[in-house]
Amino acid sequence: MALSELTKKNRLMHDDLNKQIETLTLQSQADKALLKKAQEEILKLKNTSKNQGPPLLTTSSAQSAFQSNDFQDQLNQYKSTIEELNQQLETVKSEQIETYKKLDASRIELRSARDSKDIIFKSFETERSKCNEELQKLQLNFTNLQQSHSKFQIEKQNADREIMELKKSNEKLKRDYNTLSRTKLEGGGGNFGSGFIDWTWDQKNLHKNYKLNQSNNTLTVSSDYVDACAIGTLSLGTSGIHSWDFIIESGCGATYIGVCTKEQHHYKNLKNSVHAWVVRVEGGLLFCNGSQLTTRYWGADDTVKQGTKITVIANMNDGTLSFEKDGIGGGVAFSNIPQCVYPSVTIYHRGVVRTNYSV
Repeated sequence: MALSELTKKNRLMHDDLNKQIETLTLQSQADKALLKKAQEEILKLKNTSKNQGPPLLTTSSAQSAFQSNDFQDQLNQYKSTIEELNQQLETVKSEQIETYKKLDASRIELRSARDSKDIIFKSFETERSKCNEELQKLQLNFTNLQQSHSKFQIEKQNADREIMELKKSNEKLKRDYNTLSRTKLEGGGGNFGSGFIDWTWDQKNLHKNYKLNQSNNTLTVSSDYVDACAIGTLSLGTSGIHSWDFIIESGCGATYIGVCTKEQHHYKNLKNSVHAWVVRVEGGLLFCNGSQLTTRYWGADDTVKQGTKITVIANMNDGTLSFEKDGIGGGVAFSNIPQCVYPSVTIYHRGVVRTNYSV
């Protein structure tokens, strides 16, 4: 029960007891007045009898008067009145005693109610103090949480900056490692991907529908269903990790990118060749040894758009070939790649592909 309800109940009880006390007090005062009146009547009768005394009569007349009915009736009436007044007096005394008892009981009950009210109030004060203490603790915890959250945000921002710096550093290390791991290429006399354009597409043997713009390193095919390919001028040698980029400038969904051996003919499609290991740019289909593999390197729904970048990574140290699409790799696509393979590409439908020779 709520404290307000208990307080309201105690207040009503207190008012009721005060009313009972007031009623009993008035009744006691009335009883006292009635008792006083009865005592006055008795005293009056006694004084009347004493003052008047017995009538002075002769013996015969006294005896006659004494024996008369009037005198006897008057005497009986006095006796009856006295007895009645005495009974009323006893009744009043008894009622007054009961009234005093009820009054004492009411006072005791009122005192008990007041004590209960004090106990409830003290209990309320204790609970309120506990609630205030808990509230202060919660406020302190909330303040600490806010400070921790602010500190966490600062640390998170610092960590994000560190991650960005680490990514940049990792990219730089990767580029440096790839540069240092380039090997001398046969016939070229330069380092593949070292920052110098040591190789380009073999323009001498290009298909007639393949046009090479050496100023911006783009291959353009203006027809559809062209069964041909472009092959690099230098091989990747026998060791080192080599990588280069293909940037889609337009079209080219059916473009096949990878490596091939020197036996590959320029007028043959790479996907059907037993001398090539390639991935289809759109859909991620893998082809090697003249066959299509059952697995896809990336999702079937993956499409290409202008600016899509495909990176080829040839690890000649362990004979593996991997790819990245817009910087996201998919692991090793082919294993057991032979040594001295060449960069190669088939643009089956019309489109434009730009090559970034160095990483």
